[in-house]
Amino acid sequence: EIITPECREHKGKNNTLFVWDDLGIIAYTSNGELVNSLGFELEISTYKFSPKAIFSGTFTFNGEDIIEYYKTHENEREKTF
Repeated sequence: EIITPECREHKGKNNTLFVWDDLGIIAYTSNGELVNSLGFELEISTYKFSPKAIFSGTFTFNGEDIIEYYKTHENEREKTF
């Protein structure tokens, strides 16, 4: 399922957050257009920018569960530090 464009926007000091309250997803961007990272709410938080619900979906990448993909494609990971 594709994430809909309807979301709540929270502008911070150094970035902008796009929040899908009902999906439990947060997207972080430094320029307001390109997403730098995604967050999935696993427990309810009380910050203004926190989604109102926890993530209850399934995250797949290239047709695989994201955790399984991560475990089985170690040679494809990009080192960031």
